[in-house]
Amino acid sequence: MVRHGDAADPDFTKELLRLGLLKQETLTVTGADGASVALGEYWVVDEERLQSFSLGDPSPT
Repeated sequence: MVRHGDAADPDFTKELLRLGLLKQETLTVTGADGASVALGEYWVVDEERLQSFSLGDPSPT
């Protein structure tokens, strides 16, 4: 998991996004009082897409 905005190879990240292998999610935590707090946006691997991915697949975009 890479926090949105963290230093990473931008070309590599763009290519993973173009191939549909990354998705952006919001990480939230819920306290004992039931209140939820968003900790930030993260890029995560789209595991479903990764399992079915083939280099012969066209880009989803």
